[in-house]
Amino acid sequence: LEYEIQRLVVDDHCLVMEGLLKQIYPGSEAVKIGIPVDDVDGDYLVVFRQLLLWPIDENGLIEGEDSYNPGVVSVTKLSRDDLPQAYIDLVG
Repeated sequence: LEYEIQRLVVDDHCLVMEGLLKQIYPGSEAVKIGIPVDDVDGDYLVVFRQLLLWPIDENGLIEGEDSYNPGVVSVTKLSRDDLPQAYIDLVG
C-alpha cells in the first residue's frame, strides 16, 4: 500500500490530502470489488485517485476520517518478480 500525496491543505478545522492510492490486489479480490482483470489468478497494481478529509477539533486533535475516490485510474498486471516479498508472504 502506497499513497502518493499530490496536494495537502491544512486549516484550523480540517486536514485535506489528495493523491494516488496504490495497492496490490490478487485478481480474485479485484473482481470482488468490481475491478475487471483478465486473469483472476494474477496479481495487479491498482491505482485510485483519493481525497482524504480529517476534521480537527478545537484542541487540534483529529476527530475522524472521510475518504472519497472517483474510481480506478489504472490496473497493471504484475509478474511474480514485480511482487514485494511482504506481499508474497501475506498472500501465499
